[in-house]
Amino acid sequence: MTIEPAVKKETRAIAMGVGIMALMMIAVFLIINQFNHTVILGALLGSLAAVANFFLMALTVQRITAQIHGVKKQRPEAEAKETNPSADEKALEIELDEEDPLTPEEEAELKEMTRQAKIRMQRSYALRMVMLIGVAVLAIKVDIFHSVAALVPMLFPRIIIMVKTLTVKLKGA
Repeated sequence: MTIEPAVKKETRAIAMGVGIMALMMIAVFLIINQFNHTVILGALLGSLAAVANFFLMALTVQRITAQIHGVKKQRPEAEAKETNPSADEKALEIELDEEDPLTPEEEAELKEMTRQAKIRMQRSYALRMVMLIGVAVLAIKVDIFHSVAALVPMLFPRIIIMVKTLTVKLKGA
């Protein structure tokens, strides 16, 4: 399977943001005089887990979107619309041309695929959360990782996405 350019681009942006925020976090540890090698190892562990979580989510959305849009691509007059791979639920929404409605068979197939897609997203989410919990347990139990320095970076992608969304909305306003 080929990784879509949008997935690569968004994952790269998240990785850059997480890296910058991890460096800022390490600087805080330096300022408060709590810095040691475990902080760096914890920051690396948490940052890698955060980026991996985002990438796996984006890859799942890419696969589901490609599958659902495959139904529309089978129709010669239909065109697939590009979706945002960083938005779990929005990627499952299908925009249909009102002037060219689906046949009942196509509609039933699309509904079933959407139902299956939601299940796959939920399964992906559950597995990714198990991965993050495993990383958290590792960071807490293994002394070579500073647990706070490992746990905090797992929040960075949400912060980055929120800031990115706000800047886009502010530019558009």
